[in-house]
Amino acid sequence: MRTQTWVENYLIIILACALLIIVFLVSMYLLKATSVKQQNKIIPKVITITPTIAVATNKAARVIFDPDAQNRLLLKIETRKTLSQADYQAKAQILTQLPANQQWGQLYETPNISIEYIDSRDIFMVEIRTTAIENAKKEANVWFRVHGFSQDAICNYPVQFYLNSDIMNKLIDNDITFSPLGVGC
Repeated sequence: MRTQTWVENYLIIILACALLIIVFLVSMYLLKATSVKQQNKIIPKVITITPTIAVATNKAARVIFDPDAQNRLLLKIETRKTLSQADYQAKAQILTQLPANQQWGQLYETPNISIEYIDSRDIFMVEIRTTAIENAKKEANVWFRVHGFSQDAICNYPVQFYLNSDIMNKLIDNDITFSPLGVGC
């Protein structure tokens, strides 16, 4: 068996130190790279959207949604009256206008309004597409009356009205109060 000379021992120590230095440098590089990745990591934020009563571009001009009318609408939906036999038949007839095997969708459309039925809420929704809000509500009212609904059903079933976003933006400078209920409801 041969013994190692001092030169061989010295070379082994130098190689071991060089290896330790390389391992140390590589680990420092990896730690720094991981730290940079963590700093650049995008952390998702939860954004909560809270509905507001007024939409405004400045303090003086806005569209105000009538809170009393909104509460009345909600109460009418939560404590919905049973439709009369005639109104029930009118509703059934109106819903036959939906596409086959579809329980929701658009029933009627003009440049001023769009009438849709929403099955999940069992409600008729009227989108107002004109700045002449009362005229649009009257047009929808006439459509429902022509199709057999009584005024009581229009008001208490209820039929819900809302403003098209483009119309709401056009009305911002008019400082109006909007009700989601029909005319006279």
